[in-house]
Amino acid sequence: MNKIRKITLVSIQILNGLVMTSMFAILFAQVLLRRFFNHPLSWPEEISLIALVWITFVGAFQISLNGQHLKMDVLENYISEKVKNILQIIATVFIIFFLGITIYFGFPFIQKVGGTEMPITKIPMYVPYYIILFSFILMLLEYIYQFVESLLLLLKKEDKSCSQS
Repeated sequence: MNKIRKITLVSIQILNGLVMTSMFAILFAQVLLRRFFNHPLSWPEEISLIALVWITFVGAFQISLNGQHLKMDVLENYISEKVKNILQIIATVFIIFFLGITIYFGFPFIQKVGGTEMPITKIPMYVPYYIILFSFILMLLEYIYQFVESLLLLLKKEDKSCSQS
């Protein structure tokens, strides 16, 4: 499982880098064309919007995979490892619940409003919406994995403490 997670992480990092580089190049070209040639393009803003959605939400998955999300850890310094693991499991359950609800209600929402098109490129709005949903599904799978891993770690520590008594 760790090999799959590693391949997924590297793939997402490469894709995010490519999308970010593409967005930069498109916007840079737009600025040059508008500023120096007085010939702005009509489509870069919409493509950049889609790229920004990708970078934001798929990047959020990347951060959850790395465990680099922002958190307040002042409490962690004063509690035992067992309590820390229990709190981690509770927090992960809340995250799984939130992601599950969002995914559940996201599909009907996308079906309802995803058919509208962007004004210039005529790209359907379901493209950026599905990027968000895709990243939430990836995050849900990752947090389920983390939940199982934390639970097994807690049970293993519990089993060791019981056998030592």
